[in-house]
Amino acid sequence: MNTALLAPRYKNDGQVVLVLNEVQKRARRDVMDKIDSGAYAFEQCACGVCGGDAFDVVAEKDRYGIPLSAAVCTACGLVQTNPRMDQRSYNEFYDSEYRRLYVGTEGPTRDFFTRQMNQGQLIAQFFAREHPVDWQDLKVLEVGCGAGGILKHLRDQGAQVRGCDLGSEYLAYGRDEYGLNLTHGPLSSLPEDDKFDVIIYSHVFEHVLTPYEELDEVALRLKPEGLLYLEIPGIHNIRSEYRSDFLRLLQHAHIFHFTLTTLNNMVARKGFRMVAGTEYVRSIYRQREGAVPEPVNDYPDVMRRLKRYERSRPIGRFLPAYLVRVAKLNLRRLAGKA
Repeated sequence: MNTALLAPRYKNDGQVVLVLNEVQKRARRDVMDKIDSGAYAFEQCACGVCGGDAFDVVAEKDRYGIPLSAAVCTACGLVQTNPRMDQRSYNEFYDSEYRRLYVGTEGPTRDFFTRQMNQGQLIAQFFAREHPVDWQDLKVLEVGCGAGGILKHLRDQGAQVRGCDLGSEYLAYGRDEYGLNLTHGPLSSLPEDDKFDVIIYSHVFEHVLTPYEELDEVALRLKPEGLLYLEIPGIHNIRSEYRSDFLRLLQHAHIFHFTLTTLNNMVARKGFRMVAGTEYVRSIYRQREGAVPEPVNDYPDVMRRLKRYERSRPIGRFLPAYLVRVAKLNLRRLAGKA
């Protein structure tokens, strides 16, 4: 691997980018202890999209100051964590530390569930705008459902819902508080003969270690003409969602960081064609037979964007406060003229 850090601050120096609460600090220590002791094992892999083995390493830590190698495939442009936790370690991390580190609470809360329900509303709005569906009696599965708030919103629209996740405590909350049909385990643990009209991955697909195997499992469980919804934090969206700071996006839970192009490259190899999509990334797919389109190498554009974000980061970091000051000044000037 070629080391090509975006800036010196991407070195593995243990510095934390975010402000952590006490729950997050404890979770961070737990992760670091397991990495240092070897309890969490790591594996180096070929590119998750194209199978390439040439990478530029652009970061050596994540936003929590935990060692992490973020690498860009020079053959296709997919940004990925490499080396990454193996499946056993990843499952334990997800069940033991991930939610505490990411959410900052020891367990599920009503506020978290409400945020999930709001996300369900946004997903329904995206469908209404880009590919309208009638949710009444549709069978909907969410993979990586957490406590099931997205499913609760869709159930309120008339859908028949089911979810699965690796975090047992959050699943119990959705089952006990809202009577949702939630299962502990990956998609592959569900019966193959249980078919769905819509399968949802909302900020989850980037967590999947073996995406091609996952897409095979999706194909087995989609009805004919069924729809796959993928929502992922997109590389193009770093400026608006992460203050132009790529480091704020990085975490061990994220194995892959997609653009719409690299995501389409991946799903096309398993016969999925885009029905609608944005660089947010929000996208809807349907299975189609036919020749697989040639993948597009997004490496030049991805590297240009990451470097441009880093150059503009100080501006992006302070711009909102600056705009507030300008707005207040203009209001005072207008008031003086009144």
